[in-house]
Amino acid sequence: QDIAMMLKWRPVYLEMEQGSLSFLGALGFATPLSDYEANAVLSIGNQSTRGDLRLMTQYKANNGLFIDMQAGYSLRSNDVPNAALLFTKIGYAGAHFYVDLWSQTQISDSDAPDIGGVPFNETRVNYTQIGISGYVPITGGLGLSVGVGQYVWGRNVGLATRVSGGVIYSF
Repeated sequence: QDIAMMLKWRPVYLEMEQGSLSFLGALGFATPLSDYEANAVLSIGNQSTRGDLRLMTQYKANNGLFIDMQAGYSLRSNDVPNAALLFTKIGYAGAHFYVDLWSQTQISDSDAPDIGGVPFNETRVNYTQIGISGYVPITGGLGLSVGVGQYVWGRNVGLATRVSGGVIYSF
């Protein structure tokens, strides 16, 4: 129900004896595509236009081990609190499989109220979630993906677990 676009730029890429190190920046923009209901329990969007700025660093060792770190800030409209965004991923990317462990945190920078008698958009939403993702190629461009994630801390979010799976075709 929203459309988003990100532009990523890698001004620094260093090849080293044991791997590679990159420093990146990204700008993003997202906006609603329709006039959907945002203040309902089952809403999956908040009817807000946002602009994101992110700084990233990535290290990938020659043996396939990697670490990715992101820090960013999201400016949001329609009384939705702006937020700091943090993301870390460590894992292994090889020819026969991919696996990563990740953590994602959002911290709203507002004194907005908690849920209870106020519209959901105006509430402060803070959370940390952790998870694991994996991918196995089967044949040609076909592969399988699996993942699980868990909110381990939060304010105005449900502490839920999510499970995902998919068939990937890369061409």
